[in-house]
Amino acid sequence: MSAQSTIISCGGILYLILVIWLATQQHPPPPESFYLLALNLISIFTAIMMIALFLMNKPVKKIVSDYIFQLCKVKIETATNRTQTA
Repeated sequence: MSAQSTIISCGGILYLILVIWLATQQHPPPPESFYLLALNLISIFTAIMMIALFLMNKPVKKIVSDYIFQLCKVKIETATNRTQTA
């Protein structure tokens, strides 16, 4: 749980800094590009958190890896059969 909180915190830290900056100093306001960067960071770190959740969940990871290996095996067998019949 700690790793998940850290990942999400990394995404929102710039936005928190911008909110504090705007609350403490009205002039000059933070550049608008910083807000875009903050939203991009939140999106990126949310995706990273989803990947981390997937990697930490061993039963789901095993199911997906078995499915991928089975899918690759079927594709290799199909390709081998095509070359033998040609």
